[in-house]
Amino acid sequence: MHSRHIAPSLWAFVGVAFLAGCLGVGPEPTTVEVSSPTMRRIFVTDPTGASTAEFAELDAAIHDAAVRSLRDQGFEVVAEPAQAQATVRFSWHTRPVSAGSPGARIQLLLRLEDRVGRTLFARDVITDMPLGFLSPSRVTDAVHTRLAELGPAPPEL
Repeated sequence: MHSRHIAPSLWAFVGVAFLAGCLGVGPEPTTVEVSSPTMRRIFVTDPTGASTAEFAELDAAIHDAAVRSLRDQGFEVVAEPAQAQATVRFSWHTRPVSAGSPGARIQLLLRLEDRVGRTLFARDVITDMPLGFLSPSRVTDAVHTRLAELGPAPPEL
């Protein structure tokens, strides 16, 4: 009699475990191995996810800060994605969805991906901040801080 009640619970557990595996549930990668020579040439994309006037100045500051930080660490920042061995991507996320609303909370994510799109490094640059508190200098400082976690570029071969 008890075996009938155990079987549905077991199937439910197996189903949840299977779905978790299929959906890729797990922690975000937080470290990157930069000692590899394949990590020397990097392309920096423009931030995505917000196209309002409020973000235009911030987007320019993010891109410029990323390029400067990577160069200061010895990486070669390339102008074309085809030349790159890795790509730095930034994406804006807002809550609520209306990005220009006074109550919007902002998140800026940073991802470093290899040529095939695997995430090598992922960090929150800005987390749950009101749009009104963001400025180019605040965003620039945050980008420098997060990219410094990569450490210096590997030596040229």
